Amino acid sequence: RFYDGWYRFNSWRDFSHEVDLQEIDEGMCREEKRYYQRENQRMLQLHKRNEVKRIRTLVERAQKIDPRLRKMREAEDAAREKERQDRAAEKERIRNEEFQRKAAIAAKEKAQKQAAQDNIVNERNTIKQCEADTFAFFKKNNLV
Repeated sequence: RFYDGWYRFNSWRDFSHEVDLQEIDEGMCREEKRYYQRENQRMLQLHKRNEVKRIRTLVERAQKIDPRLRKMREAEDAAREKERQDRAAEKERIRNEEFQRKAAIAAKEKAQKQAAQDNIVNERNTIKQCEADTFAFFKKNNLV
């Protein structure tokens, strides 16, 4: 991609003209030379980091307003949204199937309970009818 090259861009600029570098003389002791070298290097690195930061800011701004990338981001966002909606629809379908399955099981159990109650009522009615017939038989034959 175009912007990746700019994100990895390594500036070849030399910032020695912008920084007050310490002069290192041959007459300095070794520790002083090393200290000033490290100090000079630190100042140059600071300016280099600022330059990289400035370039990255520029690249980020250009990338943000690039119409090609904006279209691509919108397409990706639309695809993610569609995928999210598909997952939500699938969850809803599964939830509905589960609800229907539970409702069918509940209806089946209710029908079984109702059938059992109807059987009990029929048996009671049969017993009562048998008792009534028996009592009527005894009464008819003057056995009671």
